[in-house]
Amino acid sequence: MENKRYKRIFVTIALIGALLTFGTGINKAHAGYLYESALQSAYAGYHQGLGEYYTSYALYYGTTSTLPDAYSYQNAAYSYAYYAWLYASYSGVTGAYEAYVYAGYAYDYFYYSQLYAYYAWAYNDVYYSYLSTYYGGLGAYYIALSQYYAGVYCYGGNY
Repeated sequence: MENKRYKRIFVTIALIGALLTFGTGINKAHAGYLYESALQSAYAGYHQGLGEYYTSYALYYGTTSTLPDAYSYQNAAYSYAYYAWLYASYSGVTGAYEAYVYAGYAYDYFYYSQLYAYYAWAYNDVYYSYLSTYYGGLGAYYIALSQYYAGVYCYGGNY
């Protein structure tokens, strides 16, 4: 009788341990997605900063020679913001929803930023750089918020 009782206790402990291990693995995977979102947000912010530098250079000096580079970097920021949004949508840990929402806002603003950077380059008109810089700045604000939430709540997890 005692052996049966010990077996039941041992099986119960093993099942609880397996359940906890599986649950921890799920949370770590979700944290890994949020880590990727934070990384993509950082890339987006970096590229947006370079794009804004080149658009500001064109505005200050009245030249159109830097507009192709400005468009290239603004377009890269737009792409990275999309991936930040996408990875945040995969995660279910605390802070993922905020990262998802703010990355979505940044994605929208970076769309207009790269669009006006393209217009400035395609039409050789520095005026569109004003709009590109404006929308890029709004996108930078939201991508910074997304990066904050994703970075703080990812716990450094990976896949």
